Amino acid sequence: MAGSLIGGLIADVWNPANIRVYDTDSATLDSLAERFKVQTPSDNNSAVADANVVVIAVKPQGMPEGVQDR
Repeated sequence: MAGSLIGGLIADVWNPANIRVYDTDSATLDSLAERFKVQTPSDNNSAVADANVVVIAVKPQGMPEGVQDR
């Protein structure tokens, strides 16, 4: 899901260097960073710091873990 959203943002001329992505799975982060050249901070607080827009792309059952401080 996140890959589709990121790809759509980039296709709509968003600069990948201005997109920060966080995932609890480091392999997923590595894959997204390699595929899209986006920033991948090591924690979700860094991912949203000073952001103008935040998109939380998780399945409903993943929300509690996805939004916890890390």
